[in-house]
Amino acid sequence: MTASKKKISAGFAAALLFIGFLLPVIAFGLINAFFAEQKKVAEMREFAALADSAAQQLEPRCENAEFWCHELNRMFAETGKAGEFKTSLQKLADKHQQKISWILWDAGNRVIDKNITSQHTDAIWNRVGGILRSASEVWFRLMGRDDDAFIRSILGEHVQTKTFSRATFRSNPTLNSLSFSRPAGRFWADFNEHMGAIVIFPPGIDGKSHGIKEFLNGFDLNSTGIVLGNEEFFFSNMPDKTPETLASLKIDLADRTPEILHTQKEIYTGRYVGRNLFFCLFRPDTGRYSTNGNTLLFSAVLAFLWVLILNKIFHERLNTGLSIRYIVFGIITCSNIFPLLIMGILGQQYLEQKRHILIEEQRSEAVNFLKQIEGEFVAETHKIKNFAIKHINKLGEILQHESMSLENTGDFRKKMAQVSGKFMVVASTTIPTLSDAAFLGPEKSVLLGDENHQSLWFVETSDKETMDRIKLNETMSKCGAAFIAFYNGTSLSDQLLTEVEIIIEALFQAKLNATFHSFLRVLDHVENVGLGTEKHPTFMQFLSFNPVPTG
Repeated sequence: MTASKKKISAGFAAALLFIGFLLPVIAFGLINAFFAEQKKVAEMREFAALADSAAQQLEPRCENAEFWCHELNRMFAETGKAGEFKTSLQKLADKHQQKISWILWDAGNRVIDKNITSQHTDAIWNRVGGILRSASEVWFRLMGRDDDAFIRSILGEHVQTKTFSRATFRSNPTLNSLSFSRPAGRFWADFNEHMGAIVIFPPGIDGKSHGIKEFLNGFDLNSTGIVLGNEEFFFSNMPDKTPETLASLKIDLADRTPEILHTQKEIYTGRYVGRNLFFCLFRPDTGRYSTNGNTLLFSAVLAFLWVLILNKIFHERLNTGLSIRYIVFGIITCSNIFPLLIMGILGQQYLEQKRHILIEEQRSEAVNFLKQIEGEFVAETHKIKNFAIKHINKLGEILQHESMSLENTGDFRKKMAQVSGKFMVVASTTIPTLSDAAFLGPEKSVLLGDENHQSLWFVETSDKETMDRIKLNETMSKCGAAFIAFYNGTSLSDQLLTEVEIIIEALFQAKLNATFHSFLRVLDHVENVGLGTEKHPTFMQFLSFNPVPTG
């Protein structure tokens, strides 16, 4: 006796279609989309990490003087003997095709090797090595006047000899200038217990791009494109990327950095490095993250399996109820397995995200701690600023009724002695001028001292050392007077203006107007103002302005 053909109701067929086909397809599509999104996020994170890593590698290389200083510091630390350092120095010069000159001393400050073109004898260079070694052994040791004058007569009149007391340039390492008034090149020097060395570069080293080229030689350009440039340098490993393209990308990414920019064909991310260098990484956007193809393939395979199963049900004679029962059981099992599978995957991902969140919380806590320290430093700086302004205003009230003198500034100097810093008060565009070191009066100038912040005394301008300190304060007061004249729009004598311009360019390594505009930015604001190779928190304030005419 044969079994009758199975009859399936419309409701059962709909349930079979939903549970047996649509539900697995939807579940597969969700899981596939989820993994594709995770892969996309991971690749974008990897792409951003590559840009961050490139920015870190470029940071010490984008300024050529800093690059050479870092390289020489590294070489000097790794080599223990003068012969090894000379070999490394020659290899480095040949590698970058850069002409450099050097002098090497042994531990006894005797010249053991030099390739510098000079009329000076080894005896003179031996004395130079001894002076520089003595200066490098003590932090911020001041050279004697004779030694200072001798070093300047050999290396250049504008050499900042105090830099030899920190010869490895630990703070913002860079090469030092041999002269501010003419293209005389730059130099680097360092000493240890085994040897000493000074390396001199010809003019124009700043405008070259040895550091950037070294970075590009070590960067993998096969899978990732790069375009970078500044006012003096441009590079792209793709011919269709021009300086105009870089300028356009710089505008597009100005508000998005360090985010990733998606276009129809490529993805971009950019970073700012150093003062004026911008670079952009790019990759083709291949659309590998689309899940439609995989979902359609899974649907086709599943549909084919169901065709085979239904064909067996309707066209073959099976034992009554056996096949339907197992099919229903299988469908019920699948309807439970897929949600559990999705829940398991989502749960695993939740734990992974929780792990990343905990790591990010710890990182944020560390960053917040550093910001707290920075905030406390800023708060303390402004506290000192407000303290100083309070007493500056009191001094201003006194000066409204009488001229500044040594006597009526005593209380001001006692209060300002409590502040760890320096100050200078320039009275109008003329003397008298007051600073933490001296008082410049119309008839008598004195050098001030504060012993243990207890008693104020002054030294008459008699000996040469005192006169030098007084001249230094007179020099700075001329700069202050010129700045006041610049602000008020009043004129100065050509002789004084020329003198101030030379002083400003030597001290601040910038043109007169650029320096004065830097001064304008620190009116009532604390910022770092450069003085030679150093930068100090600085603020300025006027005691009074031009009087407002009254009707």
